[in-house]
Amino acid sequence: MTNDNGTTPIGLLTGKVVFITGASRGIGAAAARLFAREGAAVVLAARSIDALDGVATEVRADGGVADTVAMDLADRASIRAAVARVGELHGRLDGAFNNGAAGQRLPGPLDTTSDEDIDEQFAVNFHGHWTAMTAEAALMRRAPVGRS
Repeated sequence: MTNDNGTTPIGLLTGKVVFITGASRGIGAAAARLFAREGAAVVLAARSIDALDGVATEVRADGGVADTVAMDLADRASIRAAVARVGELHGRLDGAFNNGAAGQRLPGPLDTTSDEDIDEQFAVNFHGHWTAMTAEAALMRRAPVGRS
């Protein structure tokens, strides 16, 4: 197995469990592939389960371990359920890559940005990540010290 740049992985994440938000495309999907190549079992989260399944299929075809969970960063209950699913699947969490985000719908002058757009960005890009990090930290603390 080689990385996209032609180098051989060295197993930096062998035996680790990593949760990745926004993993259905772009940077999140690339991170999932890279973390899996380095030995991590990855749990991929995003709103689009079909796209996640495609990334997970690629990871598995390359010899990696990947699970998927639907999650909406604008929905705190959805986030907590997704992180809980990581615990159900693997019993622990070693790392997280909180990549999902909401962007400004119509980039332009400040005075043309709607209050609703700002509310969505704040809900996803701040509250969503805060909720994810607190749930992830709680799961990480549950695992026994000295695990590999």
